[in-house]
Amino acid sequence: MRGSSSPSISDAVLRRLALGLLVFSVGCAGLPHPTELDVARARTRWPDATVGSLEAARGVYVQRCSACHPLHHPQDYTASEWDVELAKMGPRAHLTPEEQDEIRSYLSNVRGEKPPAITGGR
Repeated sequence: MRGSSSPSISDAVLRRLALGLLVFSVGCAGLPHPTELDVARARTRWPDATVGSLEAARGVYVQRCSACHPLHHPQDYTASEWDVELAKMGPRAHLTPEEQDEIRSYLSNVRGEKPPAITGGR
């Protein structure tokens, strides 16, 4: 109805979408972006690491993990604890082994410590 004071369904959907985008952007605003120092650290395990590849991994983490829960800061867990979390959550998020490794490279290295070696892996 024209002239009605009640919002239309599309208005409600737009408001929810805007709120979701705001929450999403605030959630990733605190995540660090990789630096050259992070790349140097990452190259001990991921020789082809670049700022761009770690930034892409950050994007995968933001996109895939925030779909179900608030994002954790990389320093919330040690590199070993991130390995456990990725092993547990990767299948739930339908992450490929490659995506899990990309996320691992980002989370393990932007927190400022050398990642643990994985036997049988890279």
